[in-house]
Amino acid sequence: LRRHQRDVEDRQITVMERREPLDAQMVALEAEAATAESDLVAARAALAAAQALVDGEIAVEVDARAASATGVTADLVAEYERCRTKAKGVGAARLVAGTCQGCHLSIPATEVDRLRRHADDEISHCDNCGCILVLSA
Repeated sequence: LRRHQRDVEDRQITVMERREPLDAQMVALEAEAATAESDLVAARAALAAAQALVDGEIAVEVDARAASATGVTADLVAEYERCRTKAKGVGAARLVAGTCQGCHLSIPATEVDRLRRHADDEISHCDNCGCILVLSA
């Protein structure tokens, strides 16, 4: 029984010796997890603040866009929205020196001349990207 008790005690001491570094590692990992959790909380707070800032900027831009659209016919606004959707965000672009500023592709000179002869109330579109073209002076 004494020999068995010594064997059990020796095994217990061996297990305790193996457990000590694991306990230290566990404490270090728990501290690291707590630090990561506090970093996560701080990052979420920063993200929420940034989102609120962006939401505020969007509201300002939406108001400015609405103010700019006053006096523009509903048909033209609808056409602009259709072109903007089709052209992935760019609804109207300037035509500068024969180049559409929406897609940055050149438009043939004959087409530019035709566009310049259009009536002021006629809408011209870029053949490449579909944007409403605004002729520069």
